[in-house]
Amino acid sequence: MGLGAAKAQAIEWHKQRTLAQFNDVGGALTGRSGARWVMETHALIGVVAEQILLAIELEAEKVITGEAINSLSSSTLTYPEATRAHYSRSLRFFAESQANAIVIALHSLANVAARSLEFDAELTPAELNQFKVKRADFDPGSAERSAWLSWTKPFVAAVSVMASTRSPEIQAVAHELQAISSESAIADLLELRNTLYHRWRGESPGVTGIHLGVIPAADVLSSGQAVSLGAELPPYQAEDALDEVVSVSRNALDAFGDHMEPFLASWSEALPK
Repeated sequence: MGLGAAKAQAIEWHKQRTLAQFNDVGGALTGRSGARWVMETHALIGVVAEQILLAIELEAEKVITGEAINSLSSSTLTYPEATRAHYSRSLRFFAESQANAIVIALHSLANVAARSLEFDAELTPAELNQFKVKRADFDPGSAERSAWLSWTKPFVAAVSVMASTRSPEIQAVAHELQAISSESAIADLLELRNTLYHRWRGESPGVTGIHLGVIPAADVLSSGQAVSLGAELPPYQAEDALDEVVSVSRNALDAFGDHMEPFLASWSEALPK
């Protein structure tokens, strides 16, 4: 599947959890207030690792299900369309789950970056305000909603600006964050996920009937045309909707995987030592 390098990096990220206590003590000995974030950022690095491993495992499920769809033969199936619909829904489930795992990884990475900024210096009142975070809520272990940031382009841009007044190591972390955000495959994933969650969501192959853009009967009649009803419902053209989520989620996984090694290297260098 071509994901060996990404898997190796995800395992390397997951190993960081085992270094958390050692690095926490080392950070505390520096006397820097930002060292209080060492444990939590290690945990978040582990969250990212798990989500990418999950996305890789889901790619295997996608491949298996896709091959099953391609092997379907109408001549040997009693209900070929129903069988195709079943497999298509399964493929979509795996693809959308993969997309969701990558989005979770992105949000977790956003919180790694926000907390890592304080390795150098505490966020100023103005910076906290830009993140819409209350100082009283922004503490390790906080479950307050405002303490948890979301991955957006404006957030990544804000991190870059804040990092510019901090150490070269923190600036390198911000640079790697920006590199991930600049990937078109990541932007495509976020746009598709927003569409599927909040706007028109095409169904998977195997169903029949209407689709987005069908002209309502009232509009047909008002234009002076006749409305006719066929004995059979037309097939629902949905291959594009399924193919898009399958390919977009894989492309985003590849793009994210390409940046895992340099991001981890820069973040490790930024830890309080």
